[in-house]
Parts: sequence; C-alpha cells; structure tokens
Amino acid sequence: MSVSKDVRRGTWCVHLRYRDVSGLARSTTKRGFKTEPEARKWELERLKAVTIPDEINADRFENSGAPGDVPDVG
Repeated sequence: MSVSKDVRRGTWCVHLRYRDVSGLARSTTKRGFKTEPEARKWELERLKAVTIPDEINADRFENSGAPGDVPDVG
C-alpha cells in the first residue's frame, strides 16, 4: 500500500498490493487524485473490497481433508 505524489503530473496516485481468494499476488495502481486524502480514501475502500474475511480463511483450512493433512493452498 502506498500513496504518493506524482510530481510529473501534479496529482496523487495509489499503488496497492494484495492476495486474492486463491492466494495469488495482485497489484493495482490508480492515478489522478487531486488530494492526498482523496487517494487514501480510495485506498481504504479498495482494501476493504479485496480483503478476505478471516472466517473464510479459517474455513478453507479447517475443511481441507483428513486430520493431520497439510492443506493445499495453491
């Protein structure tokens, strides 16, 4: 997660890195915010949209097979 000033354009941009439901690394960038608070607000909203709730992660591992098996994460 990063909010930075794009000096060349004179606007703010957000670089966001996260893992999707299947565990793959993803990234997204959005530019053109006029103010830093506007960029931070978008960053938080996007994080909420892509974050997997802990309950889903726990269910994924609890129902993964026989006791003692290592869950297949990928």
